[in-house]
Amino acid sequence: MDAKWLQSGQVVGHDADRHRVYVEINGQRLGASVPVLMPQVNGIQAHYNALPQIGSWGVIGFVGGYDINPFFLGCYVPALVDAIDGSSPFEQYDAHFSGVRTYQAENGSIYHYRPDGTYILIGASSPPVLHKHTVDSSQTRQQTPLTASDDPTAVSGPIRIHHHTGSEIQMDENGNIILIVKAGQTLQISQSGSTTVADPLVLFNELKNLFNTHTHGGVTTGGGVTGVPVVLMDTGVASKTALVDK
Repeated sequence: MDAKWLQSGQVVGHDADRHRVYVEINGQRLGASVPVLMPQVNGIQAHYNALPQIGSWGVIGFVGGYDINPFFLGCYVPALVDAIDGSSPFEQYDAHFSGVRTYQAENGSIYHYRPDGTYILIGASSPPVLHKHTVDSSQTRQQTPLTASDDPTAVSGPIRIHHHTGSEIQMDENGNIILIVKAGQTLQISQSGSTTVADPLVLFNELKNLFNTHTHGGVTTGGGVTGVPVVLMDTGVASKTALVDK
């Protein structure tokens, strides 16, 4: 093949182990897989994106103009239909083939969406409306909002945040929330800065002590009714933090 410095070609296969693609140029397939240009890679670090899907069009560069030195430089869309959002020239948008989408607006707000409907939103009060480009019956290009029908089927999954100390925040597939706090650590829940729940053992120890030591007065013979406990429980037991597990 008479290689030129730059040519357009189409992805026809993947060499995933080496993060390369097989390409076809003008109907002729290159014999070896072609390296995909990456922002950074060495023996320790790597930064790379998912390989372009089969059928994608891209630009292939030939180092020195030799056909034995091809590199896949990046993709382009040769049609009016694409997955580009296009709401702002300063947005950063990643739409994965799995349906996962990450969007960063020009004001810095971040939206991370999973196709089961789960999302994380930072810096905004409501999720952004994302778009794709389609064409109407007159072949006019237009922006169309993405909907749930555009997403692949996704099974609801759990969310888990794990700290190296063993503490965890979990949410299962049904939305139940689980907090795991190891002994000696503090779980604090504040309401206007006034309510605190300290070491989870504290309240338990107070209840244990009350149960093991309380007495009943006013006991009568026969079918009499006992009086209330001499030691009464009050809200003060929830504020003591000096107890330790015995």
